[in-house]
Amino acid sequence: MSIRTRTLMLASALLISTDIAAQPAGSGYAPLRPLSECLDPGRVRSWQLLDDTRVLVDAGRRHYLVVLTRTCPELGYNTEIQFSNKGPGQRICGDLGEQILPSGSLAGAIRPCDIQRLLRISRDEYEAELGRGPRGRVEQRVGARGD
Repeated sequence: MSIRTRTLMLASALLISTDIAAQPAGSGYAPLRPLSECLDPGRVRSWQLLDDTRVLVDAGRRHYLVVLTRTCPELGYNTEIQFSNKGPGQRICGDLGEQILPSGSLAGAIRPCDIQRLLRISRDEYEAELGRGPRGRVEQRVGARGD
């Protein structure tokens, strides 16, 4: 095995262990994989704020529940959201550093809402959650931003 191959293997192992260490201890949570299961912001048709830490996302044939790391009341006052990630591509998987960025109706600086986890849910689960959430709060404008 060449030195370059060993170096690449060591670097890959270090990145993987860093990502695992960044997740909450004992949570048992892992980001969605494979990447094809992750949320593609370009396919999002609407979103609904369920409460200060949970957002439902309709991405056509796929539905997601986004759980945020903190209360994010800014989402209740904004008409648009964008998704942001630190990795390659624009898919949102629930990895460290992914965020929802409220925008659209408030002037000034608005704090981003860090994503704690992303769950793919069935259509039935989506509709059940939708029935429990605040009525009339479905938004249509969604964008993607890769940093």
